[in-house]
Amino acid sequence: MGLDCSTSRKPIIDTISQEFLKKIKKKFPIANQILKSDLSPIINTPILKIKDRTYLKLESHQTSGSFKIRGAFLYFQDQPNQQIVVASTGNFAKACFYAYKSCQEETKNQSEILQQQEKQFQQIKQDEYNTPTPQPDFLQKQQQQQQQQQYSQEELNKSNLIIFVPENVNKDKLKEITCPIIYAGQDCIESEKRARQYAEEHNSFYASPYNDINMILGSCTIGEELDQYFNALNEELDFIFVSCGGGGLIGGIALYFKYLKNKGTKIIGVQPRNNAAMYHILRNKDDYKLLDTLSDGTSGGVEENAITIEICKHLVDDWILVKEDQILDAQLKLLNEHKLIVEGAAALAYAGFMNYPIGRLSCLIVLCGSNVDPQKIIVKK
Repeated sequence: MGLDCSTSRKPIIDTISQEFLKKIKKKFPIANQILKSDLSPIINTPILKIKDRTYLKLESHQTSGSFKIRGAFLYFQDQPNQQIVVASTGNFAKACFYAYKSCQEETKNQSEILQQQEKQFQQIKQDEYNTPTPQPDFLQKQQQQQQQQQYSQEELNKSNLIIFVPENVNKDKLKEITCPIIYAGQDCIESEKRARQYAEEHNSFYASPYNDINMILGSCTIGEELDQYFNALNEELDFIFVSCGGGGLIGGIALYFKYLKNKGTKIIGVQPRNNAAMYHILRNKDDYKLLDTLSDGTSGGVEENAITIEICKHLVDDWILVKEDQILDAQLKLLNEHKLIVEGAAALAYAGFMNYPIGRLSCLIVLCGSNVDPQKIIVKK
């Protein structure tokens, strides 16, 4: 059931930085042109509980397996000759690596690169799906080798991309990455702190996975794609359900519909009850705990004074928290009923939709990523 969003709405001019909004309006057409692609389709899903008027936006089909490729690509457009340092639990790291490799191919058309990488990525996923799962002792040895990987400062200086991850990261998300990966800390907050420190000490550029205009602009382009699709159908979209971690995804979609287009579409944020930092921040609570969750892509804290906080506070219409068994059930439903393999963070939005009282209205669920091992879903069940 939806949770009351009691925060009063002030006019947007009084709540969000006008300088930031001017940059959004100025840079959005450029970002939209750069990121124009057909890799993330919208599908109608009459099998769900509202016949014929429920849709899925498959960001899970994106190159690198998540929506984060959009903002990551803009980072490398803005910083072509700068060493970029990132902190990630997996998806952002993978997206930055794909974007980095794409931007190295200066002689090729960018849209052709993304299309070719998508074919390669889908083939890799298909091969992995059909390959028997390695024995546990082999996996353990492989993970230990990854954790023990050391880089000299000379090697780090030569790389235009350095990735910091927590030691408990899902290593399946990292196995295609060949740039330096530094395991730092027990959670994403600690690895982010280490990444920022490294960037400052070595005059590198720290790229936030959510608290930056590039990440938010990338998500704005999702809003544009949704808007164009439903305009072509001559249909109004009543609800959009979006998973939320740091707020980059939902913040960009909300900015598009509420600011760039001023539409009445309701934006519903979904967080796991176990790990709902943004939800508690918006309610001025500081005594919450962050527990383990299947939605690892949305887990972790939110940077103090992040621009996404104000966006979520005033432009997201409502919030719902879901339990772990609801996330798992959503993963299995999408797998069994739609043959879609999605990660916990994507199933999170679906779980929110399934547990929200909406009546017979037009709804869309953003499936934000697919970076998950199918065997793990079955084992956890």
